[in-house]
Amino acid sequence: MIKKLRVGELKEGMVTAKDVHIPTPLLKEGKIIGVKADDDESLTLIPAGIVISKKIIELFKNHVEYVDVLVRSILVSLDETTITEEVTKNVKVNGKLRISANISPFIKISATNKVIIESNIPAGCTIESETADIVIKGDISGTKQAPVRLKAFNGISANSIAFSELVAGGSAVILKNVIDSLIISKEMITVTGSVIRSKLQTQQSIKLHDCGSLKQKGLVSLIISTDSYNNLNEQFSIEAQKTPILIKDLKQRAVNISKCKDQLKELLKLGPKAPRDKKKQLLEQLVTGEKDLKEAKYDFRLHRSRLVDLSSQLIEQMLQNKIIISGTLYPSAAITIENFTININKMLERVTFYIHETEKKLKYKDFTHL
Repeated sequence: MIKKLRVGELKEGMVTAKDVHIPTPLLKEGKIIGVKADDDESLTLIPAGIVISKKIIELFKNHVEYVDVLVRSILVSLDETTITEEVTKNVKVNGKLRISANISPFIKISATNKVIIESNIPAGCTIESETADIVIKGDISGTKQAPVRLKAFNGISANSIAFSELVAGGSAVILKNVIDSLIISKEMITVTGSVIRSKLQTQQSIKLHDCGSLKQKGLVSLIISTDSYNNLNEQFSIEAQKTPILIKDLKQRAVNISKCKDQLKELLKLGPKAPRDKKKQLLEQLVTGEKDLKEAKYDFRLHRSRLVDLSSQLIEQMLQNKIIISGTLYPSAAITIENFTININKMLERVTFYIHETEKKLKYKDFTHL
């Protein structure tokens, strides 16, 4: 989205959304940041996509009244808000937010830019970053009745989490344990501690130390499910559904041609008595039928080629991501990569789960040998 701002409203970090022309002589003061416009040698072009600096703002002053900028860059460029006293009411700010004080339960916190919280997060809290990351330097401690929920446009990092739901547009990094929680991310999930009675779902790889616990029983679900694989799989399914229809059509065309030939043979047996109009009609049907069959065979070859290409892309996508457990996997765990799932009911050490390239199965082995 684009927003038109007065030059006095511009801040460093904003990004131009459209080309801006300013008088060339202004560039004699300091570093040249533009190029001469092709249509007017007396003007200099500041192209779209340029990050606005103090010097550019000075160049705009007194010469340009309005500048079109990207809306997201407006949010990112705003200053940081710092809170150092205990948070007892909901917080909503434009720009970056830093909290270095205690937070009461059931508080809602949101910022248009990055959120950094240096304290612990108690039960029932909700934290959101509209355009950037969430960094929690303390522990996140929800309850079954009042889980903590985090949602970030980019990544999320935290010390440890319990009874929490994390949704990240980027990566998710947990420095200690994940207990009774849900993590959904588009990029890699990394847990350097243990994952206990939790579900982790991502579109890239998963790396963790321990999966489950010897004392704390419960199912752990680790899932890699990518949009690209699902889209390819859907395309493959739609294309594959055409196969029996195309084969049936080819067979029917061949039968029709055979019948036409048989009729023509019978007609030719009559010799000079054979009706010319009927003979001409059958010959035309035969020519048209053979031409259509040739085109149908070509379409079928293209169809098979598309299936082979989609199958290759599906296999390539499956091989990209892995689930790596550098410590111990305790039973029980459900491991899913795309549409392959295996349930683990025994203890394993230092394993990597992956799709075998030739067998097309979800397998595991010592990750140090992978």
